[in-house]
Amino acid sequence: MLCRLSQKIAACRWAQLPAASARSAKFRLDRRISAFYRNHLLTSTILARAFPFRQPPILLISYPRSGSSWIGKMLSFSPDLAYLREPVHQAFQTRYQVQALLDPEDKRPTLCCHRHFDEPMLEYYLWCADRAFQGIVPPEPAEVLDNDGDFRFLARRCKTLLIKEVNPLMTEYFVRRYAPRTVVILRHPAAVADSFLRLGWLEDDILEDFGYLYGVHLQEAIEAARSGWSSVMEYEDFAKQPEEHFSRLIATLGVRQPIDFSRIIANYCSHRENSDHPYDIRRSSLHEVDKWQQNLSSVQAEAVMRGYSRSKLAHYRQGA
Repeated sequence: MLCRLSQKIAACRWAQLPAASARSAKFRLDRRISAFYRNHLLTSTILARAFPFRQPPILLISYPRSGSSWIGKMLSFSPDLAYLREPVHQAFQTRYQVQALLDPEDKRPTLCCHRHFDEPMLEYYLWCADRAFQGIVPPEPAEVLDNDGDFRFLARRCKTLLIKEVNPLMTEYFVRRYAPRTVVILRHPAAVADSFLRLGWLEDDILEDFGYLYGVHLQEAIEAARSGWSSVMEYEDFAKQPEEHFSRLIATLGVRQPIDFSRIIANYCSHRENSDHPYDIRRSSLHEVDKWQQNLSSVQAEAVMRGYSRSKLAHYRQGA
């Protein structure tokens, strides 16, 4: 009753304003309500515990620059999923401004794009992880939350939390502590190296070491994920045949496919104007598969694959 009455009052107020002013005022009010909900309610530990998501959560884990943001976005259209994009990594980076590949084990080899935790950093990282897997949305950055409607408290019991992260070195911890269904996304190591180079995260003189550690870290992630429910998938399969492979993954996860999935596929996988922006998720997916072959010299590609061949990861061996 109160809800209907407030709607009538609101409608009367908008009716007294010119159309453009009414739309502008309503837009500003909606923005304020949404900001309050995001900054005060979705960040509440008490409310998150009172209104939990269906268990177990789903963890989408990959190396950075492996297409997992695109894959996560596509999965987020399922009406059964509530998606958080890198809630641990992004909340952590907002405070510390350090590399994505943070390693809790001091003895593992690292590159300039990897870093070991110190104790306060590790404590904060694990605190962020505990909050994320409860479905508590970090107040910033805004890009973590894909659709706040999926996180309305009364809807949570009907939805499964989907978390996408880009630190495979933490897979063992995530699996052991939160027991998620884990999907490990792989991409050709030369494609990942190409993206790292273009962003200034790598230098030519460590490409071989990068290839080796890429294989080692992802093999460790796969082995850790196998202690629970897990699936290992290659980015290139989704890029070449998106509708087939996204439909297959959605079915494997036991969630519903969106009704207009073909339109979504066309919008996000067959974009006519392919963007060179490194974080654009609307793309001509087929164009992305072999782009690294145009960007890397043969010397660079061979260095990456020479290092990668020393690892035990069985994928991407043909033509290496």
